[in-house]
Amino acid sequence: MNGKLPLFAALLAVALPLRADYRYIHAPLDTAGWASDGDRLQCVLTHVIPGFGQADFLRRPKHGLIFRIQVLRGPKAGGTARLMSLPPEWKHFTHPRNLGTVPVVPGKTPFYLNNGWARRLLAELETGMIPVLRYRDWADGSDIVELRLTSLRFGEAWSRFQHCEQNLLGYDFDDVRHTVFQYAFGQTSLDAGMRARLDQIAEYLQIDPSVKRIRIDGWTDSKGFARINLKVARKRAEAVRDYLIGKGLPAALFRVVPHHEKDVKFSNRTQAGRNRNRRVEITLMKG
Repeated sequence: MNGKLPLFAALLAVALPLRADYRYIHAPLDTAGWASDGDRLQCVLTHVIPGFGQADFLRRPKHGLIFRIQVLRGPKAGGTARLMSLPPEWKHFTHPRNLGTVPVVPGKTPFYLNNGWARRLLAELETGMIPVLRYRDWADGSDIVELRLTSLRFGEAWSRFQHCEQNLLGYDFDDVRHTVFQYAFGQTSLDAGMRARLDQIAEYLQIDPSVKRIRIDGWTDSKGFARINLKVARKRAEAVRDYLIGKGLPAALFRVVPHHEKDVKFSNRTQAGRNRNRRVEITLMKG
């Protein structure tokens, strides 16, 4: 053969990498565990992996379950990882499970799975299994990394997480960030529907400190004297502000802006336009 490799063997030598070493990443068994924290806006179930990062299960109002892993040093390029579930030593008759392939995303959150995948991982942990992510290392791909999530001390934290889920609000910031109240001609007081909506807004504001400002704009139509109309617009907006302050919110949050009858969004030349101009808009702002 003149000392040359056959073509097939040469192709194999190019296609197959050299024998890879395995690197195992997991939290130390003596300190490994899970912790649960949350409020009515967010529930988090966390597993810390020292020197690597942390894994979280996350739930927010009106959103599905999320599983993510945040790392101290993330991959610069995307790829895939094999997701498996291994039995602990005490589950003698349980076989390893191949759960499928998941994407690896560049950055500090390389693993981000939702709903079905996240629920599957919770089910594995709940039965004492060990979820494993197997992927090529992020330096040069020459090693195989196995990232293991322990099921040690999972049960109590999982129970607290489920209790937190049951107490999440049924709505989120997008549901309360902007509200419009329409008024009848001459009306300045709040009706039952308006008060119910303001009760919901107040409930949200009392548990979300990230809302820093609340702007209340008052408008009216062009019927009657302009100076009277401006007072009506202010009175409507101030009634909203005063109701929310009465629910325990600080006055410093609010800015009341009454609008002149000419500063309108809709035409005052038609009845439909005048009806729409008699309104108050409440806008919640973060940051």
